Amino acid sequence: MRVTEDLSSFRFNTALAAMMECNNILIKQQHSAVARSMAYRQILETMIQLLAPFAPHITEELWQQTGHTDSIHSTAWPTFEEAMTQDTTFTLVMQVNGKVRERVEVSSDISEAEVRELVVNNNKVATFIGENTIQKVIYIPGRLVNVVVRISQ
Repeated sequence: MRVTEDLSSFRFNTALAAMMECNNILIKQQHSAVARSMAYRQILETMIQLLAPFAPHITEELWQQTGHTDSIHSTAWPTFEEAMTQDTTFTLVMQVNGKVRERVEVSSDISEAEVRELVVNNNKVATFIGENTIQKVIYIPGRLVNVVVRISQ
């Protein structure tokens, strides 16, 4: 999406910078099991298509080497599907008085009530709350929950 928008606005330098960011991620994963997945191959092919306006001859050659018989310049421009970029889970950081006490993987559609219940019932967090009174629970969706307790003397 960024590359498409940058190209239509004639911001070629930022389009190339976005492609370099993606390329750096691909390089880091090239020797992992991810590199053998279909998703990795699709990303590579999309990168070749996005690079085609900048380097038409080399991308045509790369397109042929990836097993395509047609010209890269006759393919449809890659589309962006936002639903594909949404994570189904995230790491919920649990804090007590601003200090990280636990990290838990949860569903991204978890409700605030479920988060409150999860944090209060978590054994590790409960040890830090102890007999203290919970003043409030602050939840930042998709990121963290902070339990503010009044420390009793």
